[in-house]
Amino acid sequence: MLKLVSTISILSILILDTSAAPGTPGTYVFTLDRRAHRTSSPTLDATNKIFDSNFAKKEIRSVLSKYQQAPKFLHGVQISPDRLASAGAKPVDAIPPPKSVPLDGAPNLAKQATVELTDYMSGTLDVLYYARMQFGTPAQTLTIDIDTGSADLWVPGGCDSCQTKEFIPSESTTFHGSSRPFTVFYGTGSVSGHLAQDRVAMGGLTVDRQDLGIITSQDDALAGSPTSGLIGMAFSNVAVSQKPTFFENLVKGDKLSAEMFSVHLARNQVSGSELCLGCMDMTKAMGPTQWVPLVSRSYWAIEVSGIQIMANATLPVQIIAAIDTGTTLIYVPDSIASALYRSIPGAKPADQYGDGFWTYPCSAALNLGFVIDGYAYTISPSDFNLGHTYANSPDCVGGILSLGDGFPSNFAILGDEFIKSWYTTFDYTDKGHVGFAPSINNRMGG
Repeated sequence: MLKLVSTISILSILILDTSAAPGTPGTYVFTLDRRAHRTSSPTLDATNKIFDSNFAKKEIRSVLSKYQQAPKFLHGVQISPDRLASAGAKPVDAIPPPKSVPLDGAPNLAKQATVELTDYMSGTLDVLYYARMQFGTPAQTLTIDIDTGSADLWVPGGCDSCQTKEFIPSESTTFHGSSRPFTVFYGTGSVSGHLAQDRVAMGGLTVDRQDLGIITSQDDALAGSPTSGLIGMAFSNVAVSQKPTFFENLVKGDKLSAEMFSVHLARNQVSGSELCLGCMDMTKAMGPTQWVPLVSRSYWAIEVSGIQIMANATLPVQIIAAIDTGTTLIYVPDSIASALYRSIPGAKPADQYGDGFWTYPCSAALNLGFVIDGYAYTISPSDFNLGHTYANSPDCVGGILSLGDGFPSNFAILGDEFIKSWYTTFDYTDKGHVGFAPSINNRMGG
């Protein structure tokens, strides 16, 4: 019988040295994720896929960079020790009528937009999801990575080292440039340029003077992305520019019927994913939405009190987790990853791939999930299984990875691997909430 460790002692506030080497004068430095992509996979058979560590190694470095400033923004946030999960965490199908954050009156369809997202896949891995946005006058359309883990909008413009389609400022009659420098550092390189303003639109919703970064230089290590730029949809206090995000400007301009946006991330399908601005598309869900309060208005971060391993076995934890569409996998502190995998018979560190990786028996009957506000939000076994260690190996690599000693001991990132199982709504009102409803992906089994 599986025996779990007792309550893990986790700090109640994020503790990490927040002193960082300053950038050059006038340079705004922020760390976020720019994923490098595999262009092929050893096999496309989802049941017999072989793990390729290249992408995951790069994403670990990027995640560490992306959330380097998290302790500063979340410093002093308290987690409730009396809410630790027990083995009796309730399944989501037991959720009562939702703790509603309702829309007032009938929605104004002219003040919302449903935007198609494209799933960029590498083998069987859903790497990122991107949309098309319009920039300038007349409009120039570019592909943009949707990222709820950061808060800046940027596109290349006059960038000799960039390999994707660029914005051409000189062809826009509404462009307003500046000399204010803009630099974003990633785990594997950086992009730099300057800040500007221009008309920006998505799904027919327009902000006339949106602040954005115009990238003029990109490190070669960042080449290979299918997208031109990135739109951050966290709160603007974590932005490099310290300017309102595109979503915040839509709210400020009273251009949305509700101060929220929602995402559906399809699984292993190029089409079918969507971003709903000012709305919830309940055709993408199979049940009610459960609302969870944010711990602060910085990242879309919530409290997690346990990790379910099997239906009757839950590991109690006290962590803050960022809900991040811009990160592919799931990342937790080392101590929690170790306790999690050591609770699975046959699991062991996968040192052959480096720090942070674990394997488990491919045949293990797991029911993994995260306990949030008393309910267990499970993830798909197919998303958790990153592949066999070699052809026909009995061991598979787990999709919950651990982060190094320099990372906060009570901070985690729930990326696309989690979000694909839950239609997720980001509510901007009051102190903020994240809403989860069972995704139609679960019914479709895809």
